[in-house]
Amino acid sequence: MSRIVTLPVALYLLGHLLFGVLDNAADAFAAPADDKLSAWLQLFANGGMWLLLAFGTAALLQLQTHNKRGQIRSWNAARVLGMLLIFAFTLPSLPLWARAAWQWFTVGQSHIAFAPFSYLLAALCQPLLLAACVGALWRQWHLIRRLRHARATAFAPNTVYIPPTRTWKPWKLRR
Repeated sequence: MSRIVTLPVALYLLGHLLFGVLDNAADAFAAPADDKLSAWLQLFANGGMWLLLAFGTAALLQLQTHNKRGQIRSWNAARVLGMLLIFAFTLPSLPLWARAAWQWFTVGQSHIAFAPFSYLLAALCQPLLLAACVGALWRQWHLIRRLRHARATAFAPNTVYIPPTRTWKPWKLRR
């Protein structure tokens, strides 16, 4: 998937999660005294999840930019962690969507709720973000493989290296 598709999907998903964090913040301030701890824990958990997903999305968008330019990206722990965070957040949605589709096609039961439409859109964005991550990693792997093939066949052991011929230029003085 291209960056044009990934950016709106990621922004909607991050915006939906941020709305949930802000809603939890409003609940945490208005919670009764005996419920404040659990409200603040929920706020910190959702805020941390939003920060981690924002970090992973930034890593994914950077990888897509490098892929579009045809550049091979150097990998460090932060970039690998960003991709793993995207996988950890979006991979559990695949079996859930597969089960819902299976139930709908085989039994005819619909397990998909359309009532809060924003939740349905957020649930649809998760497999799309996973597909974008897999596609970006696939493209990066092909770039690396193409570079290795070019290096391996540049000077194969069976070939003879012929240096470029020197052109004779009479107007240049030789030393």
